[in-house]
Amino acid sequence: FEQVRALYRRDAAFRAIFDTALAAATDGTRDPAAAAAAWVVSGEDRFAKAAATALLAQTISQSRDGQYSNVWAFALAWDWLYRRPELDGGIREKAAARIAERLETELAWLDGGYMATWHGRNQAANGAMVAALALGDLPGQQRNLARAAAHYGDALRALDFSEGWPEGPSYW
Repeated sequence: FEQVRALYRRDAAFRAIFDTALAAATDGTRDPAAAAAAWVVSGEDRFAKAAATALLAQTISQSRDGQYSNVWAFALAWDWLYRRPELDGGIREKAAARIAERLETELAWLDGGYMATWHGRNQAANGAMVAALALGDLPGQQRNLARAAAHYGDALRALDFSEGWPEGPSYW
């Protein structure tokens, strides 16, 4: 994190871009990853506190037809703040349980044939992979990590096979 903070201090272009993100993160309506990223860049405890609060207060959405889960945002914030005192007092464990519960529903959705590659499967696999990586060292999460990796690998193979186009190389 110190390298990112040093970049923010010395690089005017990065600072100008991220100042906009920091201003948006102060309104309290951002997802936990946005607040956690603001803490990573600025080092300001108020952003870590906002992210920790969001981990328990905000809803972790579920993938459905045309909608994709934001589980990745909770997983990133949880991971980035893992050793922070803002997660003490049971918050770390409660947040992990919430993320794990949503990861289970995301993996169940991916296990089914509900989403095509271009109708959310790739995005859902990415989100599940981020969540599984964040929780992968916790007891009982190794199976979910393996399941998420399999779906992520399938999504990458599908993208490779189709050459990155929804209907293959002849799409246009």
